[in-house]
Amino acid sequence: MAKLVTKEAFECDPDFCPRCGSILPLPGVSDVVSCILCDFKKDASEFEDIEVHSRKVFNIPKEKATALKDSEEPIGPMADRKCSNCGHEGMTYTTRQTRSADEGQTDSGNRVFLRISLPTCNHVEVCLSEHYRFINPLLIADPMNLSFAGCGFLGVYHLGVATCLTSHAPQFLKNVTAFAGASAGSLVAAVLATSAPLDKCSDYVIELTHEARRHPLGPFNPQFDLVGSLRKGLELYLPSNSHRIASGRLFISVTSLKDRKNAILSEFDSKEDLIQVLLASCYIPFYAGLSFPRFRGQKWVDGGLSDNLPRLPFGRTIRVSPFSGNGNDICPQDESRGFTDVTFHNMNVYVNRENLQRELQIFIPPKKDGIESLVQLGFNDTLRFLRKENLCNYSVKPLSPTLPMKHFHE
Repeated sequence: MAKLVTKEAFECDPDFCPRCGSILPLPGVSDVVSCILCDFKKDASEFEDIEVHSRKVFNIPKEKATALKDSEEPIGPMADRKCSNCGHEGMTYTTRQTRSADEGQTDSGNRVFLRISLPTCNHVEVCLSEHYRFINPLLIADPMNLSFAGCGFLGVYHLGVATCLTSHAPQFLKNVTAFAGASAGSLVAAVLATSAPLDKCSDYVIELTHEARRHPLGPFNPQFDLVGSLRKGLELYLPSNSHRIASGRLFISVTSLKDRKNAILSEFDSKEDLIQVLLASCYIPFYAGLSFPRFRGQKWVDGGLSDNLPRLPFGRTIRVSPFSGNGNDICPQDESRGFTDVTFHNMNVYVNRENLQRELQIFIPPKKDGIESLVQLGFNDTLRFLRKENLCNYSVKPLSPTLPMKHFHE
């Protein structure tokens, strides 16, 4: 059991709930330690070597340790630990002495503490909000969603975004509440929402882009069947139960052909239903043909024609776009914002030279080096966002923008 000692320093590793990532309380008189979030239980005998004393000063900057040691304030037991989940060096669990013998949770303003009784009748109070802010912001924050903009063949940018998220922020991705998208963005959102094989889907999309370039007139050649090729890929790589996984978690922007109004569809009765909605969200009239996709008796076309970057009505929506613009969380960081910005179909874009060049690539697929540059750009922009939000390892460095996606590595 945990005991109060007066040693100046010692080593002990914090224990975290393997199910939800929250810190497991130090054991008191009970033989079982329970996670307060998910009720995971652990035998207290596994904590026998853990010692608690009035001030722990390890794993923190020397100046801070000295200040704490010399402080006359009766702060009671205090622990500064390195998070075993994310490796964050600055995580602290600050505790205060209390005279009450009650156990349970207390609320001090907006800071919620877990009060744990020790055999000495002192208490350890773990500040839950400070802990969660480092190991998993989604446990206490509002729901967090990912939304991908429609962008035609520029959608290979989203492949770089998805690659960075899966490789450098898997815990964050696991806790995303909902995915949304329009047109090409809906395809990447579907891949992430259903856990389809990203590497195989990426290879398929890149090969499809190469195929479009091989035809005379490119994607405008009647022999190039964009919709048929997309259907083949979706049938091949989406899981058989993808409609069940996606329902209520994947939000796809489509436009009604009848009245040109937007709709966000998120319930699917079958895999074929899901595929039909995804094809509808990507269907640009005339460019993709005139055989409009149907869903539940109604004809639908490209969601980008009415809402190109959906913002969900709950939680925070992280918006991803290959165009630099105001309000986009993951997007290129151009040197100039241009002389103004415009908002069309719910997506803001800076009017600058870089975005004008990107506009041309919506309908005209880029060459091989252009594909690699776009994928790399999406990767680097996402890495910048993850660093800013403290959601990934700061030691990860951006890669060379000329590397093909299959060569991505840390």
